[in-house]
Amino acid sequence: MVFPQTRWTYIRQAGSDDSAAANAALSELCASYRDPVLTYVRIRLGADRDAEDIVQDFFARLIRGDLLARANPDRGTFRSFLLHAVSQFISDFRDHQNAAKRGGAHQRVSTETIDETPDRRSMTPEQEFERRWARTVLQRALDRLEAEYCSNGRQELFNVIKDQLDGTTARTGAAMASILGITEAAVRVAVHRMKQRLGQFIREEVAETVPHSVEVDDELTRLRQSL
Repeated sequence: MVFPQTRWTYIRQAGSDDSAAANAALSELCASYRDPVLTYVRIRLGADRDAEDIVQDFFARLIRGDLLARANPDRGTFRSFLLHAVSQFISDFRDHQNAAKRGGAHQRVSTETIDETPDRRSMTPEQEFERRWARTVLQRALDRLEAEYCSNGRQELFNVIKDQLDGTTARTGAAMASILGITEAAVRVAVHRMKQRLGQFIREEVAETVPHSVEVDDELTRLRQSL
């Protein structure tokens, strides 16, 4: 499959230029992948109460172009750039808070406390970011798949067999066939086609975040490892 120039490629090429199209593309990517960043900030700072404000400030500066200069050509994917950028942003934030503390100013959040919930103690902030990123990619692909099935009048088919996509369903092929009023063979075909289409959407989502189409397979492998 040959992919057109991706949004991330365009953003990187636009650099610091005042490009409305680049800004729009960056805004959309930031909105799409906000959850991994928010999770990362919460773990790094233990600042659940203020994490929303911190992330909002980070993305505002990113979209304005203040942080785009930090895009390293060696960090080619939007995922790696975003992780690097937010890591640097938090380092700057900590430096500012420490300076304020030394100066006697009120410190808004504690930057020493890490959220020690059980599911986070075993993962680094970077690993949790990667995991949330992968889940976000999958959810975006699933949303597109559902929208397509709905637009084609196949909402019931999607609802009945969607859990087959990750193997979590307890329904048998016979049960699904009975609900849908089709044969078990038709159910198997429908599941196969749905998985294929989901795979296409995942691939397209990943292609939007890499600078070159040849990097899609490597990024897909990394997503599978993160999950």
